[in-house]
Amino acid sequence: MPLKLSATEPSITRVWPRWLAADTRSRGTIWSVGVVCAVARLTRVTRLRTAHQPSAPVLCASGLRKVYGEGRSARVLLDEVALAVAPGELVAVVGRSGSGKSTLLHLLGGLDHPDAGRVEVGGRPVTGASERELSALRRESIGFVFQFFHLLPELDGEANVLLPARLPGAPAGADRRGRALIDRLGLRSVARLAPHQLSGGEQQRFAIARALVADPLLVLADEPIGNLDAAAGSVVLDLLRSSADEGRAVVMVTHQAEATARADRVLRLEHGRLFPTHASGAAITDHAEPAPRPVSE
Repeated sequence: MPLKLSATEPSITRVWPRWLAADTRSRGTIWSVGVVCAVARLTRVTRLRTAHQPSAPVLCASGLRKVYGEGRSARVLLDEVALAVAPGELVAVVGRSGSGKSTLLHLLGGLDHPDAGRVEVGGRPVTGASERELSALRRESIGFVFQFFHLLPELDGEANVLLPARLPGAPAGADRRGRALIDRLGLRSVARLAPHQLSGGEQQRFAIARALVADPLLVLADEPIGNLDAAAGSVVLDLLRSSADEGRAVVMVTHQAEATARADRVLRLEHGRLFPTHASGAAITDHAEPAPRPVSE
């Protein structure tokens, strides 16, 4: 049964032109994404949007740069990355191991800080926000799905899902939404089991329910089916696709061809930059990974 939950943004897929979504090596592309994000901020501030106008992007990132190390050992992992994701859109990011995909998700979700650039979610700044502001933003607007589930071992499946609903500032109805998610994901019969008693697919479904319990604008999924068999992985991908179809923006890092086949757009992270690709449904191999670029001296 498709997941049917209300979302803050209306469901609009492929609102923004594909060339606005990724940084090519042209400064014009970075500038264009910056214009889209600036217009989105203006739209929200002035309340000019109507039901007949395209929705502003949920996620806006521009000029993102991340360098690891110092001096001669410094390496550029992300270099002037730009990305805009509309409500109702599922974007897959592919690339070889070590290319910076997980780092990019951490920057988008405020779990790490870029050396340069700007990130906004729902018109609210991620970069430059205080830890208190980031905690509120993540709690209210961002749902995270990790490869290794990160369920609390001392809580059963249902308690893990409902934990965000019990935090100060949780949105009204989050507790009810969490229980509805458990039922819709077919987890009621195992809801009282501890994580170590659950299968990998069950753990990941509980993790996705936890990510959606606050009805976030943005879902960030890091290798969500990397540890699952084909059947369990298909269920998880259906959930992420359904989350986007209901109006959320979803960014998914993946290596799997079956995951890219569900995406509206597939972007490749290579040499620190995002490039559009037409490789939807193509397998992503891990050999011959080029090292991150050294910092120019």
